[in-house]
Amino acid sequence: MDTTKEYILLKQCSKCLIVKHLYDFSKDTASKSWKRSYCKRCQSLYNISHPHKNDSVKRKEYDKKHQVKEEYKVKHREDAKKHRKKYPHKIKARFAGQVLPKQLCEVCGEKAEAYHDDYSNPHIVRWLCEYHHERVR
Repeated sequence: MDTTKEYILLKQCSKCLIVKHLYDFSKDTASKSWKRSYCKRCQSLYNISHPHKNDSVKRKEYDKKHQVKEEYKVKHREDAKKHRKKYPHKIKARFAGQVLPKQLCEVCGEKAEAYHDDYSNPHIVRWLCEYHHERVR
């Protein structure tokens, strides 16, 4: 009798230590045999006894976080619409290319933020780092 054929089709579960057919093991591309070390029954029992490690629980947690992100996105869109209504001149200036891209601080050369000397003319901007911005105020 050719035992090599049977050996290939059989595998021992590392949890229950019972030799079972390969169909009783889930696929695992990381292992040499392309099958998990636990049989499907033992894996199921493990998932039940370790719910925090279970993929379905992780999926529910992910969905909950993702839903919060979606709510945030909706709120952000609403806030952006309000901003565009409140400051249409800024939007027009941005699309017309009148707003300069961010630059470095004109005093020290560090990362800068926009500073307006006169808010009635919002298109005139000085670029100052946080430290020098506080000093000018």
